[in-house]
Amino acid sequence: MYPALQHSHALTAALSLLFTLAWAAVAWGKVTPSTTLGGKQKVLYIANRAVTGIAGITGLAVTFLGPWREYIFPYLGLAAFVVHGIFAAISKRAYLSGEDSRCRIALLMQIAALLFASAVMATKFA
Repeated sequence: MYPALQHSHALTAALSLLFTLAWAAVAWGKVTPSTTLGGKQKVLYIANRAVTGIAGITGLAVTFLGPWREYIFPYLGLAAFVVHGIFAAISKRAYLSGEDSRCRIALLMQIAALLFASAVMATKFA
């Protein structure tokens, strides 16, 4: 059971980064205040949030079912997950209100949070 959780966490974490990059690519363009989340944008945003949530849940399961409770890196990953979620909401609001620079900063912060979490998990830092 534990190896299956580890693999599902690794898969959803990779998909989370992929969907975040796809959402960033779609939302990066010129936006206007009348911009709405239609078709492709809505699907990518929801997939981004859903897959990232599943990655967070499986990460917690791996942390508490495995030998990782005493280490700090799973909790750094959880903090990065929270930061990613906050900036995902900010990027969506900025996208819908037409604030280009705010949207782009939020998108970059989302990507940075996931890259930070990936680096911490890969190196088992702390």
